Amino acid sequence: MKRILLVITLLLAVFSLSAYSILDMQNGNQVFNGDARLLSMGRAGMYNLGDPGSISLNPGLTGLLSEGITFQFNPGTVFNSEYRSIPMYNFFDGYINDANYVSNTNSYGNFIGNISYKMQVDNMGIGINLGYNPVIDFNSNYEEQVRNDGNTDSGNSGDNSPDGYPPIIARNFLETEGDLSGINLSMGISWQNWLSAGIQMQQLTGDWNYSQKIIWTDAAKELSDDLPDRNIEISGDFEDAWKLGLGFAYHMNERLDLGFAMQMKTELNRTISGIWDGINSEDIFIDTTSAGGELDSLYWQDTLEEDLGNYIIPGSYRIGFRYHPRNLWKTFMNFDVERVNYSDIDDKFSDVTNFYMGIEHQINQKLPMRFGFNYKTSYYIFTDGDTEFARKVTMPSFTAGTGFKLMNMIDVDLGMEYSLRKYDQLDLFMDSYYDRDGLWNEQVPSDRDWNNPDQVDESLITLQASFTWHWQVK
Repeated sequence: MKRILLVITLLLAVFSLSAYSILDMQNGNQVFNGDARLLSMGRAGMYNLGDPGSISLNPGLTGLLSEGITFQFNPGTVFNSEYRSIPMYNFFDGYINDANYVSNTNSYGNFIGNISYKMQVDNMGIGINLGYNPVIDFNSNYEEQVRNDGNTDSGNSGDNSPDGYPPIIARNFLETEGDLSGINLSMGISWQNWLSAGIQMQQLTGDWNYSQKIIWTDAAKELSDDLPDRNIEISGDFEDAWKLGLGFAYHMNERLDLGFAMQMKTELNRTISGIWDGINSEDIFIDTTSAGGELDSLYWQDTLEEDLGNYIIPGSYRIGFRYHPRNLWKTFMNFDVERVNYSDIDDKFSDVTNFYMGIEHQINQKLPMRFGFNYKTSYYIFTDGDTEFARKVTMPSFTAGTGFKLMNMIDVDLGMEYSLRKYDQLDLFMDSYYDRDGLWNEQVPSDRDWNNPDQVDESLITLQASFTWHWQVK
C-alpha cells in the first residue's frame, strides 16, 4: 500500500509542472528519452537487456528485448533554477562580491511511452517497438523586475513593492514554448541473443513560439509619459521530417558486452511569422544603406526566415560497454563515449565528446542501488557589436536511483539526476531601454557589455519514474 501511495504522489507531482532553461530558448532543450534505470546509471546504456528503456539510445537493442509483450510508461520532471548576478564594487573600485539581481525557478514535465513485442524463431529473435517521445522541448520562462533609484527610506506600497525598496517601474517577461515530438518505430533482429542489429525511425512534428514583453507599472506611469510598449511575438510551424538511427549490440562473453549506435543529422524547415508591438512582420520594413549609398528596403519577414527558418538536430555517434564482474552483488558497470557533430548546426561550433558512466549493485538480489556520472558539452551564440561568436558550456551531472516490484507484476524504477552549469551572458533586457524622462532621480541607466556580463549559475534536477509490465507469450 505504501508503494502504491508513493507512485500516486509521484504521478501527481509530475503532471502539475511546466517550463525549462532559458539558455536553450532558441535551440531547444534536449529531452531525456530513456527510462529511470538508464537515468540513474548516468545515462550510460549502450548495452542493456530486456526492456525498451534504452532503445532510443541504441536501436540495436530491439532484437534483445524480453520475449513476449512489454509495456513501459515513463513520466519525468526537470526542475530548473537560474541565478543571475553582477559584480559589486566599493567606493574605491574594489571588488566586494557577486550580487544576484534575478532568480528564476521553474520546472518541466513530460512522458514517454513504449510497447514492444519479441518473438523467438529457433536461434533468431525478432523484436519491434512502438513508442512516443518528445525529442526537443522549447519551453522556457524568465521574469524580472526593474526598479529605479528611488529613496529606500521613504517607504512604498502597491507597485512600489515592500516598504524600504525602490519602486518597481517595469516587469519583464521572456517566454518560449513548443516542442518537436512524434511516434517512433524500432525494429531489430538478433542471433542467439549474442549479436543484434536494429533501426529506428521517428517522424517529428511540432511548433515554436517566442514572446518578449515589458509591462510598465502604475508607479512608472505616474512618473513619466515616455513609456513605449514592448510586445514581440514570433511563431513558427515545423514541416514534418524523419529522424533516423541505427545500432548494434554484441555479447562478447559472460563478463563483457558492447554496443554502438549512430543518430543521423535531422534538418527541418519552419515557417516563421511575427508581431512587433502590434504590427505584423509582413508589414515591417527595415531601411538599410547599401555600399553604393542607395537606400535598400528589406522585409523583417525575410530576416526572420533567414535566421530561424532552418532548424538542425546534429548527428551523433556513440559506443559503450557493459562489464559484469564476478561478485555476490550482481554488479553491472556501464561506460559510454559519445561524439556529437555540433558543426552540423553552425560552422562556429566544433564537434564535442560526451562521457557517461554508471554502476548497479543488487543488494540481497532484490534491492538495486544505482549511481552514475556524465559530462556533456554544448554551445550557445552571443553577439559583440555586429559580430556573432560561439561559446562552449559544460554540464557535469550526478545520478542515483533504485527500483522495486509493485503488486508482483509491475517493475517500478526511480531515478534522479543533479546537473549544474555556469556561463556568462548579456542582460536579456538592456538597461538603456528604461532611460525615460521622469523615471530616474540621479542614475542614468546604460547597457552593460561583455566587459561586465551577467554571471549565470544554473542547476537542474531531473526526476524519472518507470513502470514496466511484461507478459510472456506462450
